[in-house]
Amino acid sequence: MEIDKKLSELHHKLDCSYNDVNAKVEALNTKVRYLEGQSAPKVTGLPGKSIQNPKEYATAHAITLSMIERSQLDLSLI
Repeated sequence: MEIDKKLSELHHKLDCSYNDVNAKVEALNTKVRYLEGQSAPKVTGLPGKSIQNPKEYATAHAITLSMIERSQLDLSLI
């Protein structure tokens, strides 16, 4: 009988512990769902205008800058 009583007490403690943990998990799930609803919309890329062909863009700007530098160099020689 002593063992049956101890097993019953243990079962009751485990059942209470399970219920407590389950309630805490449910509360946490509720908070997470709330926070997910409050979060800012996801950004799919960097803000601003994207460059379709960055290699071509960089080459064109390098040539333009080079031409500007040459014209300024030519002016400084005058």
